[in-house]
Amino acid sequence: MRVLMLSDFYPPYIGGMERHVQTLSRELVRRGHHVAVATLRSKGLPDFEADEGVQVHRLGGWNQMLAAFYENQEQQFHPPLPDPGVMAGLRRVVEQERPEIVHARRWMLYSFVGLKAWSGAKLVVTLHDYSLLCPTMTYFNDGQTCTGPGYMKCIRCASSQYGRGKAALLTSGLKLSGYLHRYVDKYIAISSVVRDASIMATGRPPRPIEVVPTFIPDTALEEASHVERPAFLPSTDNYILFVGRQGRNKGLDVLLEAYADLSDLRCSAVDLVRAIWTGGCGGNGLWQTYRCFCDWGFTRCGCRWRVWFVGRARRCQGVAGSAAIAIIRSCQANADGNDWATTCSPI
Repeated sequence: MRVLMLSDFYPPYIGGMERHVQTLSRELVRRGHHVAVATLRSKGLPDFEADEGVQVHRLGGWNQMLAAFYENQEQQFHPPLPDPGVMAGLRRVVEQERPEIVHARRWMLYSFVGLKAWSGAKLVVTLHDYSLLCPTMTYFNDGQTCTGPGYMKCIRCASSQYGRGKAALLTSGLKLSGYLHRYVDKYIAISSVVRDASIMATGRPPRPIEVVPTFIPDTALEEASHVERPAFLPSTDNYILFVGRQGRNKGLDVLLEAYADLSDLRCSAVDLVRAIWTGGCGGNGLWQTYRCFCDWGFTRCGCRWRVWFVGRARRCQGVAGSAAIAIIRSCQANADGNDWATTCSPI
């Protein structure tokens, strides 16, 4: 079988979805299938490379001309509309790889739909989040799980993350692209909560969505046992660990407040270690790292001083795969909390 994976990003970029695409692709190759990945071009990475038999194509898109509008210049996501530049690149990849199945994720699927009939390939979409109906992809509104999309409602909600202008563009693009969902041959969701929220966006009548959870490779624990202890960890294993994106929906503000109240543990030198799996707000140093939580009203005992008092917290970036499992195995407690209907939690 010949398979083409579509994903905004691919390792060495770190993230649960990127890791899943790589693991699945390598396993399919190991089982004798031909697998290629089409992803977005990234600075410093080759336009083509082979990753343990997986053919990786990095494509340039018109979205890169809008780099100034992206908060993270290193990760420029595909927009919620077909991108002519990506479509041209996908046409070349399809001609070369001749896929029988195209397996897409997030908004990159919109650049393939126009090529679907010409390619003759079946289109499978795996939903790792709420990107099919939510411009922020979190389905989190006003501090709680969203009750459903609405045009003006989504613009107001997304404005807090993107700003009013960008929120209007993303919400409008997603609404315009909604009719393209009917061209998907098979929908898969990584959890039942993603399925239940997304099914309304698959078309009318709604299309069935099969739940297939993400997975961890069988070799993960063995690989982790050979990983050296990362230098950013405390000298002892007496630490609390949080692994995840810096975001209010991930509950990190709740964890920080709880940690602030653990006075006995703080006197016992229990560290709070935050390992960023999929990026965050950016910035260097504790004050910049936790600035967004201060903006949310983390002000008891004085916002800035509370952060520094609590913040024996250490921040590390670029942790994934076996390294993430290694630091989880050695921690005193792993805090894996969420304030939202989490998509999936392989941790």
